[in-house]
Amino acid sequence: MTKGGKREGSGRKALGKDKRISRSITIKRELLDEVENKFNEKKLSYVIEDALIEYIKKNKKE
Repeated sequence: MTKGGKREGSGRKALGKDKRISRSITIKRELLDEVENKFNEKKLSYVIEDALIEYIKKNKKE
């Protein structure tokens, strides 16, 4: 039986900083429609990623 820990070894590669991680989210339909109307040329994941980066930069404690 395997224990928790890093997923390395046995042919697995370590996750690099430039790699993207796939996660699923649940979002209200109204919010999704609003985002699609405002940013119709961009994918939802790109919009969320940009917003998170902006938020982190804005609220970063120095």
